[in-house]
Amino acid sequence: IDDGAPTGEGQVVCIIDTGYYSDHEDLSDVDLVGGLSQVDGNWAEDGYGHGTHVAGTLSAVNNDLGVVGVTPG
Repeated sequence: IDDGAPTGEGQVVCIIDTGYYSDHEDLSDVDLVGGLSQVDGNWAEDGYGHGTHVAGTLSAVNNDLGVVGVTPG
């Protein structure tokens, strides 16, 4: 990651999707605050995977596992 690249630190975003897998290793340092799955109402367990994928694309931490999101900080 470019040291001068924006990290997204302090930014707030809203993802409207299938929820997210709250224990995912790439989202461990991300402050994910509640919500509601637009599919089955259970936001903390993403049985479909799409919401977790979107959250990771946006905010996956740089932890040498998996991917790094576009705003990892």
